[in-house]
Amino acid sequence: MKRATISVVLMGMAMALSVSVTAQNMQKGKGNNMPMFSDCDLNGDGVITSEEFYEARSNRMAEQAAKGGKMKNAANAPSFESIDTNGDGVISEDEFNVHKAEMMEKRQQQMQSNQGSANQN
Repeated sequence: MKRATISVVLMGMAMALSVSVTAQNMQKGKGNNMPMFSDCDLNGDGVITSEEFYEARSNRMAEQAAKGGKMKNAANAPSFESIDTNGDGVISEDEFNVHKAEMMEKRQQQMQSNQGSANQN
């Protein structure tokens, strides 16, 4: 009984620490810092053109650079064409949100993988 209680307490502490580290990383800009659809729909017409997409990206990168942020993944940034899945020349809010959800899932998997690797050491 005591072992079970100790195990539950230790698991709770580990989960709390994980949540705390994740929150700290998000505050430092290491978490979900993906733009919103409205950040990229510069003219507010409900779709994102190639020009808007790359202008918004350029603006975000300039803001990050001004804050001293690192651009270590800039080379891996998705292209307009990879998000415009139906090939109609614009990114709809649905296409944008599907891409964003896929990227968030990928980041989550990477974080879990990195945590697993750190726990093995």
